[in-house]
Amino acid sequence: MAHEKILVVDDNRNVCDLVAAKLKERGFEVVIAANGLEALELTKRDRPDLVLLDIMLPWLNGFEVARVLKADAATRHIPIVFLTVKDRIQDKILGFEIGADDYITKPFNWNELLARVGAVLRRAAAPPRDGPVQEPKPRGIVGGLADVSLANLIQFIEVDKKSGTLTLTHPKGSGYVLFSEGRIANAVAGRFRREAAVTHMLGWQEGGFAFEPWHTPVEQVVTAGNQELIMAGLQRQDELGRLRARLPAAEARLTPRPEEAEEVRDGEARQVWGAFSGGRTVGEVVEKVDLEEVRIVELAAGLYERGLLEVSAGP
Repeated sequence: MAHEKILVVDDNRNVCDLVAAKLKERGFEVVIAANGLEALELTKRDRPDLVLLDIMLPWLNGFEVARVLKADAATRHIPIVFLTVKDRIQDKILGFEIGADDYITKPFNWNELLARVGAVLRRAAAPPRDGPVQEPKPRGIVGGLADVSLANLIQFIEVDKKSGTLTLTHPKGSGYVLFSEGRIANAVAGRFRREAAVTHMLGWQEGGFAFEPWHTPVEQVVTAGNQELIMAGLQRQDELGRLRARLPAAEARLTPRPEEAEEVRDGEARQVWGAFSGGRTVGEVVEKVDLEEVRIVELAAGLYERGLLEVSAGP
């Protein structure tokens, strides 16, 4: 019986369930993702032994997910098998150029799928013939955000008209910016995506970055220009700074005062107020609540000033 973990990525839940059931019959552990962002997050968290990846996905398509995974030193070793209806030879060539280990088109034969997955896993597990594999050196640039800001990185990449993946690591998470000929094509960071992800990450002043170039096309999802995004992000950081000055220190945990529940009538304010239950920082609530970041911090500041939130005494 197999013990490897496989991440199945497909926005069709029926396909996911069917593939997962067949894999589990063979003893595999299976994790499921419904979109490109979930695929990145689960790969980072669960470190699967193989990713079975559809191409036509929401948020980030399969090609973009594969580029990000292959650009990250922590995940580039994980085998990728595309499982897709896209059967054009151009798509197959692109998949292998990105770094896929196999490419299977739908509809497929179950026995063939299981055999090819098994073959990829055996190749990945086989010891190298000429000694240990050396970790490939980054072909792009690496550094720290304390030395080079994201705004400057965007400008450098734009001037050089480079295509590639910029991976950002932050103490509270990670994010990715995809460039096509110097222009931001897509971005994800936690629950944020596209333009919102870029403006969110422009506030990161600590952590690291790594840029990995590639030369294949990428879908242009972000419509705003680079400079427009930088200006919007910097203005947004100024506004957040003014709002955060009305709140306790960033690491302070706030809790709602339940006896004041009747005072919180506005729907958005009540959503933010309730998200502090159990004691959370403002940053944790920003990641939890599906509202624009400035709006969340604005509401939190107002609730705190009205005495509806208080600093938690616990850890």
